[in-house]
Amino acid sequence: MLASIVLLGVAVPGVASAAVPLDVKRQPLPGGVFLEIKAWGAWNGSWRPYIYEPIDVPGARADDLNGIIARYRQIRGETGLDVRKGPDNAFLLHYDKGRTRFDMQTQGFVPRVTLENPEGRLALGVADARLNVNGHEVAGRVVSAIVSPGPTADATGRYGLYDHISLQLSSGGILVVYHSRNRPGFNLVALLTRDGKGDRQARKVQVSWRELWRDPESGREVPTVWAIEAPEAGIRGELSEWGRNLVRYKTDAGKMAIAVNVMVRGSVEVAGTRTEAFGLNVHVQDE
Repeated sequence: MLASIVLLGVAVPGVASAAVPLDVKRQPLPGGVFLEIKAWGAWNGSWRPYIYEPIDVPGARADDLNGIIARYRQIRGETGLDVRKGPDNAFLLHYDKGRTRFDMQTQGFVPRVTLENPEGRLALGVADARLNVNGHEVAGRVVSAIVSPGPTADATGRYGLYDHISLQLSSGGILVVYHSRNRPGFNLVALLTRDGKGDRQARKVQVSWRELWRDPESGREVPTVWAIEAPEAGIRGELSEWGRNLVRYKTDAGKMAIAVNVMVRGSVEVAGTRTEAFGLNVHVQDE
């Protein structure tokens, strides 16, 4: 089960400045569960790691995030990690380790998009939130994606050639785009407006890679510009890289794959009206 949260904040009026992604991944193990929590900040084009906490928790169920953390805190009484998810999808994370104190508190939300994809049932929503890292506080809006595996879910974790884009628009809306070149069951474009009255979504979307850069270690061609086309939803846009964190890993077939977390900015046109945009693209090549 995967929960991903992206805080999109603006520190200076009119200037896109902060994107803070948080990922919580759960994997069942014999007699327990593996939990991985990652958070980092993209701030004016530079990346700052905040959290990387991989833990094994015996005697916990993978479908109960609060139970996993309660069990972990029982085993490790000195831990500085606390995570709680409310029934209304409100989320709290506290982390205190070394030189990092990280606190995120989000309000609850009712999912505005619910659909099936190869991982399971996807629920997508937006809430206001506050983030505090080492005494520096940022207010913003959170776009949350919660995936609940079902009996037909594909748990391989293989997205193929994939982009997951979360954007704050200067119009006040949030745009989420999922696009896989070789696993179209993931594909989705969803515009979530501030009041919900102008929401729109479609399953047909194309993300094109432009201005490619070759990673010398993996041999992969990595885009630095992305074009979005979703005619059914009246959405198109172009985004450019504004900061990058690239991770290389081996696939089961022994190929060198990459996952690139890219802070992006550009513009998006919605029904003929163009607006500035900034946010995060998780770009994966693991086919």
